[in-house]
Amino acid sequence: MTLVTAYFEPIESYHSGKSSEHHSKVFFRRGFLRVFLNLPATLKNNGYAGADQLAEDIADNVYSHLRCGLFHEGGTKHKLIVRADTAPLGFMLDVTTGDVGSIVIDPAKFLAEVQTHLNNYVGQLRNPSETSLRQNLETFFDLKMSSNQPTILPPPAAIKKRF
Repeated sequence: MTLVTAYFEPIESYHSGKSSEHHSKVFFRRGFLRVFLNLPATLKNNGYAGADQLAEDIADNVYSHLRCGLFHEGGTKHKLIVRADTAPLGFMLDVTTGDVGSIVIDPAKFLAEVQTHLNNYVGQLRNPSETSLRQNLETFFDLKMSSNQPTILPPPAAIKKRF
């Protein structure tokens, strides 16, 4: 789950050609909603009012309870349930507030969604007409690979002499 969760923030950087520095949550949300592109429509079709905002709230909860839990605390937080389920992603709302009460993730199906997105993204990059998408990837890559700060190399490894 840690590796899969690490996909969402950088994929948005590749799509937008911008760094997520100081905007991690926003980039995670946008990347997450790229992978789960149909989430707002599915919510709307199932009668949820404010489907776009609810989809963002779900993404933000996944960010907080999965991504931040795994990356900063070594485990998921209390709202997250990881189990084999009928869909890659599910949720329950608090009936009194309407807030996201819990998130259910099926790890195998969740991974499959990410793999599908990556395969589609690579296919788009290979499409000669997708010049803007390729340019954004190259812009982000160049941004990350170039730096105004010099790289400081470690000293040479000590040679162990045998006596």
